Amino acid sequence: MRKLIPLLAWLLLVAVSVSRAASVNIAIDAGQLYNSIGTALPAGSLVLLIADTNNNGFGSLLPSTLAAGDYVNGDDQILYRGEVMIDGGLSITLFGGTPVPLGEGQFSNLQTGDALSIVWFPDLDSTSNSVAAGASYGQFTTTNPQNGSSMWSVPNAGSSIDLKFLTQATGGAYSEMTAYAGLVVVPEPRDWALSAVGLIFILTVLRRRERAGQKSDR
Repeated sequence: MRKLIPLLAWLLLVAVSVSRAASVNIAIDAGQLYNSIGTALPAGSLVLLIADTNNNGFGSLLPSTLAAGDYVNGDDQILYRGEVMIDGGLSITLFGGTPVPLGEGQFSNLQTGDALSIVWFPDLDSTSNSVAAGASYGQFTTTNPQNGSSMWSVPNAGSSIDLKFLTQATGGAYSEMTAYAGLVVVPEPRDWALSAVGLIFILTVLRRRERAGQKSDR
C-alpha cells in the first residue's frame, strides 16, 4: 500500500499537468464600446468572447442562453463572459484569464486556430442569462490585430494570449464606428417559418372575407 501512494500521487500530478497543458488562457482588453447610436455602454453591460469552432465564419446571433460553453449560432461558442467597467470616464472591458479546456468536455469542438470574436449587448447586463430575437449587439474580430494584440484565434494548447480591441478614444487604432452595436439578433429559422404560416393564414382569412363581402353586395 505504501508503494501505491507515491505512484498515485505521481499519476495525479501527471493528470493535472496534462489538463493544464490542454487548456488555453485568453485575456481581453477592449476599449470603449457603444450602442447603435454611439452612446457609450454603462458599467455592467454584458460582453462575450466567442469562438467559431468550425472556422466557417461568424454568423448572425440567434436567440440563445448565454452561459460559457453555450452556442449562439450553430458552431459559434461562448468561451468567456465579461462586463463593461468605467475607468477615467471611459467604459472599458477587461476579462478572461481563466483557462479554457481545449477539445475537452463542453469545449470538445474547440481547436487551435479557431477564430475569436468579441460581442457586446447594449441592453443586457452581467446578470442576463439569455438573449431574445430583436436584441441589438455589436461584434468585432480581425485577422490584422493592432496595438500589440495577439492574433484573434485560439492558440496552441498550454498557451496564453492577450487580445486588444482599442478604438481611438482609448488610444487605439480602430475608429469608433467599429465599436458600435449595429447588429440585431435574428429569429430562429423555425420562428420565421411559423411567422410565414401565420401570415398566410391571415391573408387567406382576409381574402375569404373580401370575397364574401363582394357576394353580399350583388
